[in-house]
Amino acid sequence: MKKTFFLILCVFLSNISKAQIYVLETQGQVSLNGKVLKKGDQVSEKSLLIFGKESKLNLLSPSGFINIDSNIPNINTTELGILIKNQELSKSTTTRSFSESENIPLEKELTNIMDILARNGQSFEQNYGNYIEPYLKSRFDENAVKKAFDFLQNKYDKSLPTLTGLMSDEAQYQSIPQVSRLINRSYTSLPERFSLKEYCPKPGLQQYSDCVGWSTTYAARTILYAIRNNIKNRQTITAETFAPSFTYSQIKSSQTEAACKQGSYIQDAVKLIKDLGSIKNVDFEYSCSPVIENQDVRMASKFKIKNYKRLSRDYNSDRSQMMENIKKSLSEKRPVVIAMEVYDSFQRPSASATKGLWEGKKGKMVSRHAITVIGYDDTKYGGAFEIINSWGTFWGNEGFTWLKYKDFAAVTYEAYEMADYEASTPNNTWADLAGSFEVILDNGNSMPVRLNNSTTETVNYTATKSYSTGTQFRLSFTNNQPAYVYLLSYGTNTQKVSNIFPFDGYSALLDYSKNEIMIPNEDYWVQLDNNIGTDYLCILFSKEELDIKAITKQMQRQSGSFDTKLKAVLQNKMVENRSINLAKDKINFEAKLNGKTVIPITLEINHVN
Repeated sequence: MKKTFFLILCVFLSNISKAQIYVLETQGQVSLNGKVLKKGDQVSEKSLLIFGKESKLNLLSPSGFINIDSNIPNINTTELGILIKNQELSKSTTTRSFSESENIPLEKELTNIMDILARNGQSFEQNYGNYIEPYLKSRFDENAVKKAFDFLQNKYDKSLPTLTGLMSDEAQYQSIPQVSRLINRSYTSLPERFSLKEYCPKPGLQQYSDCVGWSTTYAARTILYAIRNNIKNRQTITAETFAPSFTYSQIKSSQTEAACKQGSYIQDAVKLIKDLGSIKNVDFEYSCSPVIENQDVRMASKFKIKNYKRLSRDYNSDRSQMMENIKKSLSEKRPVVIAMEVYDSFQRPSASATKGLWEGKKGKMVSRHAITVIGYDDTKYGGAFEIINSWGTFWGNEGFTWLKYKDFAAVTYEAYEMADYEASTPNNTWADLAGSFEVILDNGNSMPVRLNNSTTETVNYTATKSYSTGTQFRLSFTNNQPAYVYLLSYGTNTQKVSNIFPFDGYSALLDYSKNEIMIPNEDYWVQLDNNIGTDYLCILFSKEELDIKAITKQMQRQSGSFDTKLKAVLQNKMVENRSINLAKDKINFEAKLNGKTVIPITLEINHVN
């Protein structure tokens, strides 16, 4: 009697999602719990399989195509998990021969897969993301994949999923604080190219109308995490990605709609990530309506972002300034999430697009989409932005593509900067905060000032000359570390406290590596009004956000001098004068905070007829 050999193998795929694993094909005898496996059967991650001699098993899993051969020498239950992991790693790091897939019965296997998946109750988009794309990626070369898409289109009328899900409202967009415009050289001196691509995860594939979750959370939030932790290995970054479902499930427009075909707003997503944080994919399932437990909320709170800002005024604003702001954000290592119009040519890339460029041919507008900008290059294609999409790695150039500046401007109407860290303090200073303030007269000269020697007064500087009504000037200030900056004015004639900066709708947070602001701007002047007396200009540099409107109202209600009013409202927050180093003949300062948060710098001007 011929002796029969059996191998007992435990399939444990720890890095696969909760989706099922399907049997595609068996050769010889492979059984589970005494039942011989056949095509279409399901096995779990921990199934204990018995392989007969010379048996093979082909599996369809969320990690792609897996082949298990009982002839592998010295294999046992411990070694199989290691073998599968090593097999997956080798697939992602090696280049497959184009001839390797020539003998694979492509159409037969795809028909088999579509028949199996038709019974699991999931949408094509879900099955494509969970099974079909990983299968194609692990099984076929580029030419064969094109044939596979043609086959799916011709036989099943199915094509590469390009779901969107963006909702937009101009009034809501304008409710987000806008980035303050810096002086022109802050943009003209930018590097000609900058990229965050080395910090990007592998582009993911959305299965619902949750592009907002993918762009803000999976892409932008993960990029910020990789930057903060200096992670540049794509495989490692992808393992640390943040969960789009955690964001989308809390902000989608309909909480009762079961298919997740309703979209969401970018502003809701960035606010949620700032207020509540994000949770990593490894700790949270990707589904339409996941259950969010208290422990999920606690874990997410560790990964809040520091802030967000909009990068344009409104939908009809100057797109050239918006693009300059985007380039500035990227150069400061801040990813940018945009709202864009999507045309059929963008959904179905041309040959140029698959090489990394959308040609900008609009065609039919089909939807609106949230997507993440990760780089720019002034010399590439005459100037272009690079984006990471959420339509998988068969779209564009491995999930990325470039848009020429003119095409980008034509389709983009919202832009949000996200940041979760502060620019570093220069190594050559002891200060927690440093900056300057200057009044520039219309002759181009700086208003001369002298330092007051008082250690108790908040009026630090006095103009050495008197200035008459009608004198034209600009205000300029800088901060060398991230700070919220506010500018107040007060006149002894009117006795009115006014807020000059930030302008309505703008952010007071100036958190780039260096910030230079000109008021009103570099093209216009303001002038002293008819109210003669003593005028005060007070700039507040703060490490925390202030309710400046409430502060001005409180100061207005106080009696006494400007110094008295300021102290009455902000005394508990103000850094003491002895902790501030002030220059003598110009308004420059360096300060140690010592537990305080606000540094007031005040200039006194004698205003005459």
